[in-house]
Amino acid sequence: MSCGKPTVVLTQATKGILELTDGYNCMIAGDKDQFIAKTLYLLEHPDEAREIGTRARKTMEEYYASDIWEERLNEILERCLG
Repeated sequence: MSCGKPTVVLTQATKGILELTDGYNCMIAGDKDQFIAKTLYLLEHPDEAREIGTRARKTMEEYYASDIWEERLNEILERCLG
């Protein structure tokens, strides 16, 4: 996702990345049949797949960029040490 590629993930991934939205910044599949169907859908709809990939990258940059996590981690460490 951080590379701007459209991604199909299993439902379990949404528990760790709360910003995932089916059809917006990824495709969410509940089982292997949905995973295959959604992958084929992306391959058959390259324009939509490109848009989903672009939104996926934006989501990763907004919520999971290393500088964001570095800042949060530093705050936690300072509170623990201070």
